[in-house]
Amino acid sequence: MDEEALKQEMATLNVQSIQLNQSIEEAQEGEKVASDKAEPSEKNYDDSTAEVKESLAKAQEEADKNLRKATIAYEKATAKLKAAKDEAQLLPLRTASFEKRTSCSP
Repeated sequence: MDEEALKQEMATLNVQSIQLNQSIEEAQEGEKVASDKAEPSEKNYDDSTAEVKESLAKAQEEADKNLRKATIAYEKATAKLKAAKDEAQLLPLRTASFEKRTSCSP
């Protein structure tokens, strides 16, 4: 992989990382909203129907699921970014080593 391709992949991974961070934040906000809705329902409305509680539980479960997915995707993207950065740092060394091996002395 040449240096330009590595730079492009690093830029792509940085964008993905930003998007995943936003997804995580959105999932956390959704989880908070679901939690905030669940608390008053449980505390203040003893006459809440089972249907409402089930809906809130599903919303909480979905928010948790989305947060887990976003976290896993973020961790994978971060690992790829680190690998690309590591490879980018090694590229000049590999190039120099290759040039040294392939150069002909007069």
